[in-house]
Amino acid sequence: MLQWYESELLNKEIPNRIKYLRLSKGITQKEFYDKTGIHVARIEQGRNISLRTVIQICGYFNITVHEFFRGL
Repeated sequence: MLQWYESELLNKEIPNRIKYLRLSKGITQKEFYDKTGIHVARIEQGRNISLRTVIQICGYFNITVHEFFRGL
């Protein structure tokens, strides 16, 4: 079971990972939304994200969920 501090860390690291992936591909928040329908700006601000959305984002970036979470 995750401790509260581990959960807080994940809530910060997941948005950071998504932002890093997006910026490394040179994709704007608007482009990301236009292509996926996902409001990545809200996620990057630290709003809660579902595993389903993480899976969709991984598909967009053509990476596995395992690759996404590696090192977090």
